[in-house]
Amino acid sequence: MKKISLAKEISLALISIIIIALLLSSFNGCSQKSSAPKDTSKQLASVNNASITENALNTRVAIFKLFYGPSIDTPETKSTILDQLIEEELLLQEASRQKVNVTAEAVTKELGLFMDQLKSQYPDIETMDKELKAANLTEATFKAFLQQYLTIQGLYEKTTEKLVVIDADLSKYYDEHKAEFVEQESVQARHILVNTKEEAEKLLAQIKGGKDFAALAKEFSQDPGSKENGGELPRFGRGEMYEEFETAAFALSPGQLSDVVSTPAGFHIVRLEQKFPEKQLSFDEVKDQIKDMLLEERRAEAFDKIIADLKTKAKINKAE
Repeated sequence: MKKISLAKEISLALISIIIIALLLSSFNGCSQKSSAPKDTSKQLASVNNASITENALNTRVAIFKLFYGPSIDTPETKSTILDQLIEEELLLQEASRQKVNVTAEAVTKELGLFMDQLKSQYPDIETMDKELKAANLTEATFKAFLQQYLTIQGLYEKTTEKLVVIDADLSKYYDEHKAEFVEQESVQARHILVNTKEEAEKLLAQIKGGKDFAALAKEFSQDPGSKENGGELPRFGRGEMYEEFETAAFALSPGQLSDVVSTPAGFHIVRLEQKFPEKQLSFDEVKDQIKDMLLEERRAEAFDKIIADLKTKAKINKAE
């Protein structure tokens, strides 16, 4: 039974939520074309004669508040967001110059993923709709955001796709950072989780008497994530489980049973299946991992340079 704070797998849609909050232009601002009424609010900045308005900034703040709460609505945060809007406008203008295009199908697909993930963050659709309405954020707004996000992503891909990392760089990094590639000691175990100590003790006695552990787990365990697999848990290392459970599991030898173990989740019987000692991973085992990491670092550095160059050449004005 893993800790309640275990990280969940993050889909592209959820990543898009974060990127939208950090990267995309606001609905009424920047170079976005829209059938909405002309934004006549105060101009806060211009980028090569494209206007960034107070409404654009306020829309962005509304997005941040939706995901991060009202505490981000400060003068300091607004100043940071305005700088971000300026940077985004530069990137969108460059994407237009380089003829980076995004298909309607790509936007629709990303919107579906995004909305599915957004719905999962709320107890029901009504609550979500209420919050989005209060923030003046609609599906059309998100579609416009995703259009611009995918455009900037396309510019990133186009301008960095030819970068490579040679094998000599990979082996050099491995030799200098071997400690980063040590697989920590881990175990693989089965368990049965029940609500009372008395239940656990009865089941433990049955197992010691010859009853099949997996069959009892399927019948009696209260852990929905493992009971159908006979109580089998994924391989885990230290720090991933409740401390009491972890201590019991790591103290066992393969095939051994624990005594009844109490954790905040309930009462467990643990049987150790396999134990894996600490291991230094070889270069061949981590070569692809290093390649992906170094390549992404180089692409990010190259894109940062593009942004810096755009800022140097651009005509940017900010209202006092």
